[in-house]
Amino acid sequence: MSKIKVAGIITSQVDGPGQRKVVYLQGCPIYCAGCQNRHLWNPEGGTEWETDDLAAALLDSDLPITVSGGEPFMQPEAVADLLAALRVQSPDLHVTVYSGFVLEDLMEMAPAIPSILDVLNMADVLVDGPFMRDLDHDKVQWRGSGNQRPINLHDTVWCGRKIVRLELEDWDSSQTLTIDLDGDVIGTAGTMRELFDDTAPTRMCGQATS
Repeated sequence: MSKIKVAGIITSQVDGPGQRKVVYLQGCPIYCAGCQNRHLWNPEGGTEWETDDLAAALLDSDLPITVSGGEPFMQPEAVADLLAALRVQSPDLHVTVYSGFVLEDLMEMAPAIPSILDVLNMADVLVDGPFMRDLDHDKVQWRGSGNQRPINLHDTVWCGRKIVRLELEDWDSSQTLTIDLDGDVIGTAGTMRELFDDTAPTRMCGQATS
């Protein structure tokens, strides 16, 4: 058990497919231009929680969980402890993590910060990449901008720092895409939106309560 800095907890229909319990973590070093959550940048803000207490608060409903920010990988050890506590109580819980880092950069950071891999191994989906204001448009669902990738972590394969196969959930057209090392689509499969029977308004640029 460890301590984690939290900006807030809400129930949302725009932070991933379906209605979800969302925790916004405090602190972000990326400073994206046009960020709607600038009040979450300061790591000294927010409220300190025990990870076990936060897990209990997130599990007060049967909703899937989203961990957002801020930047969750500013607190990788605490996020890993949080996900471990969630998995103990609810092994089949669906967990999505949003990060301004791309997966390739997280792989490079992981040898020095092993808890990064713990988070990736316990989450179901990683939405990666910084917010890019020029790529924000009304066709982007559940993300801030079109560059951000919803990565199916269970089916994505990596070896050391190298991503062997990248599995993307195509939230915009409701397909799962398998992409090879050359960037070519080599297969399509089921749909996250159908999985959660989602008909709610979708996300362009999520915003925490200020």
